[in-house]
Amino acid sequence: MLVNSDEMESIPPNWLVDGMIPAKGLGFVYGPSYVGKSFLVNGELALAVANGTQFFGRDTRSGAVIVALGEGESDAAIRKDARVIRERSDREESARMGIDVDSLPEYDGRNLYFWPGAFTVPVTRVGNGNGEGEITPSLRRFIECARKLKPRMVILDSLSDFSGGLSISNDTSANRMMLGIKEIVRELECAVLVIAHSDKSGRNMLGAGRLFNAADFVVKVEPGKEKNSALLICEKNKYGVKFASTGYSLENVEWLAAEYDDEGEPTGMLLPAASATIRPFDLDPIDRPESIPFDDDVEMEERTNGQKGFRSELSLDAIGTISARPDGIAMKEIADSLSVDPGKLKVYLFNAVKRGDVRKDKRTGLYYPA
Repeated sequence: MLVNSDEMESIPPNWLVDGMIPAKGLGFVYGPSYVGKSFLVNGELALAVANGTQFFGRDTRSGAVIVALGEGESDAAIRKDARVIRERSDREESARMGIDVDSLPEYDGRNLYFWPGAFTVPVTRVGNGNGEGEITPSLRRFIECARKLKPRMVILDSLSDFSGGLSISNDTSANRMMLGIKEIVRELECAVLVIAHSDKSGRNMLGAGRLFNAADFVVKVEPGKEKNSALLICEKNKYGVKFASTGYSLENVEWLAAEYDDEGEPTGMLLPAASATIRPFDLDPIDRPESIPFDDDVEMEERTNGQKGFRSELSLDAIGTISARPDGIAMKEIADSLSVDPGKLKVYLFNAVKRGDVRKDKRTGLYYPA
């Protein structure tokens, strides 16, 4: 059926996580091993949506979340417990500081569900040559069971576990994989997020290009400069602008947990338990200068950056303004004093910090003399 463009409505995107994850769509979070991807997605994100709390300062739409664990239960439950316990501790600390926490929603795992085991996602081949396919019986069982919960989000951890033995590096197999994931999106009307790994270079997502191209959003996780930290980088956002890069640190959590016997009954004993959670931190987007548009003057500065002592006129003015303020100055104040657009000034300040001409306090965002 053909529809004239003037008859179509212009509807703004609905977000599951504001400006980051659409309410209906599919995407990937990928990165190397040991950067905390499961803590990020199965703990922080899943519980934020399940409880309707913020995720990295962004509002979420609350609802059921299903985490399908390709390798089985593993320690998913203990990761969930660690995040809930840390939240309880954070709220107690906030209350002691006089911050009102009574208005915050309850924070627990009642809206978080685990599917302990993989199912086969790629559609099966058909002989009619129309490029379509049938979903597998195991995927159909998952969808019918999940439908009862009306989930906001389904998480697949991780991609290769749900491939049914097909190579995700093959374009045809990857296409069948994406058709199966899109069927989950269509039938459950939710967001589907898949955890994946990076290739050997660490620069790209492992698998055929079809995976990236067919996704609605892609988030890369890469190791941070500090120990036990990582950066979140938006590589694709089909429904809006890329969100500013941010990051987190891994934080250990220890507590006493109830012991259970082989039949799942509590023994009345407590045992020490330990896991980790993530602690989001602010990262100024100018720490990734490639996301900032360059003008002719900036390009000139970049081209001549190898010349010792070279500084553009705007760079010198900005450095001089900062040097006159030993108590620190915000970027907006610098821009106002120089009568320039703050967006244009960002890359100059980035280069000045990189060269060591000035320094920046990442916590406050203020600039100081070197």
